[in-house]
Amino acid sequence: MNISYKGYNTKFLTAMGEGVEVGDCVKLNDSGLLVCAGLNENFIGVAVSNRENVIGMQEQGYIEMPYTGTVPTYGYCKLVSLGNGAVKVGIGDNDRVYKVMMVDKESSTVGFML
Repeated sequence: MNISYKGYNTKFLTAMGEGVEVGDCVKLNDSGLLVCAGLNENFIGVAVSNRENVIGMQEQGYIEMPYTGTVPTYGYCKLVSLGNGAVKVGIGDNDRVYKVMMVDKESSTVGFML
């Protein structure tokens, strides 16, 4: 039996941004624009669309992303942006904790709740 969490409690927000690609972890800059979260930075969502710098961002719900490095743990796990559309396990005191629901070691993919 296959189980899917896709669509669960999914919420989107639309905002102006710059330099964002679909799949990027995003954050707000000092001007209030959505920008790509850099290496080891916390993020507030993931860009799902970009039309002339109007960014559709998934800010809640289940999402799957590639990961690099240490394998994320099921349950609660710190994740940070890699700055390139992927995440890695965070080790900083201020790194955000996410609920990890799926880890595919073969494809280096992690599924978690934003």
